Amino acid sequence: MRLQVRVDAGTLRFKTDARALHRLLSNLLVNAIKHSQASLVVLRAAPLDATKPGAGVQFIVVDDGVGLDEQVQQSLNRVLSGQRDLSPQYDRAGFGIVARLARDLGAGVVLESEPDDGTTVTVIVPSVVGPSPALGGLSVD
Repeated sequence: MRLQVRVDAGTLRFKTDARALHRLLSNLLVNAIKHSQASLVVLRAAPLDATKPGAGVQFIVVDDGVGLDEQVQQSLNRVLSGQRDLSPQYDRAGFGIVARLARDLGAGVVLESEPDDGTTVTVIVPSVVGPSPALGGLSVD
């Protein structure tokens, strides 16, 4: 299994809760490595709008693994969008943690997958403007 990290050209300057973002991305990467049977997992980071520094960042985790069927994909997207809670047995597992952290960051998360064609999870993290007590003073610059 190979892991690649790609950062698109341009400066990725934005303010957010660095610990929460690290935990969110770590959960996505661990999930892809552990459960997808992938030979390649890629984490890509790109500015949301290259013409507006500090606008935020999108992180994309792609694997070439077994993928998910439509029913599982729809169920996870409902969890990730906050439309549905996970059952208690999965609440503290990967996607439950990702959903909670995304809400805390004000981020959007979308999962796309096809059986036998891998999975792509896109996380859009807006930049926080000004100090926020919820961030504990952390930033990613």
